[in-house]
Amino acid sequence: MTFSFPSLADPLLESVDISIFIEQVDFPEFIAEQSIHKTALSEVDGRKVFVGFFAHRSTEPKDTSIHVHIRFADERTFEEVYRPKPNASREELVSSFEMFRGKSALIRSEARFVIPLKDVPDPSAVRPLLRVIAETADVKMRMTGGRFSLQPRPLFRMSWFLREEDAPDGDPKKAIVADIVGYESVSLDDDCARRILPTVTKAFDVLILGSPRGLRP
Repeated sequence: MTFSFPSLADPLLESVDISIFIEQVDFPEFIAEQSIHKTALSEVDGRKVFVGFFAHRSTEPKDTSIHVHIRFADERTFEEVYRPKPNASREELVSSFEMFRGKSALIRSEARFVIPLKDVPDPSAVRPLLRVIAETADVKMRMTGGRFSLQPRPLFRMSWFLREEDAPDGDPKKAIVADIVGYESVSLDDDCARRILPTVTKAFDVLILGSPRGLRP
C-alpha cells in the first residue's frame, strides 16, 4: 500500500488542502532543523494537478509539534506567472510521507468548490442570502459572501463568496466559491488524506446544490 491522493474527479472541486498536526516530541526521524518543501505536477483522476508537500517544526518556542501540509490544486487555477515550479516527482512526495506513517495526528481538510452562479439552484442555502440588500440614504449594500459553523464533526466551517471575473463580451462571469473545512483525529495511514473529503463534498452538495449528488468517494 502507498499513500493515496484524494479523489479529484469532482468537476466542481478546485483544490484540496490537507494540514496534519503531529503532537510528538521524540521524533528522531525528523530533527528540529529539518524541513521538507516539495512540489510535483501530477495527473490525478485525469486532471493535471500541482501537489505540494511541506513539513516543518512549529516556529513557536514551546511548541514541539510538526506541521505537514499537502495541497492539491488544478493547474488551471494558476496564472502562468504564479504557477509553482515542480522540484520533485509524485513518487518522491509519497516517499516523504513514509516517516509520518502511524503517527497520531489532527488532520484538517479544506476543499474549495467553484460553481457558476447560473447553476446554483433555488434550494441552495446561499441563494436567499444573495438577495439580501440593505440601503441607507447614500449607500446600498448587497450580501456577496459569508461564513457558517458546521456540525457534526468532522465538519467545522464553510465560507463562501461570489466571484466575478471580467469576460471578453463585457458580461462578468459569476461563480460561487465555497471553502469547506473538516477536522478529525487520526492515525496517519495511506487513506488519511482521503477520509474527510466525502463528508465535506456531501456538505457542499446539501448547502450549495440543495441535495446530494451521490458521488463516489
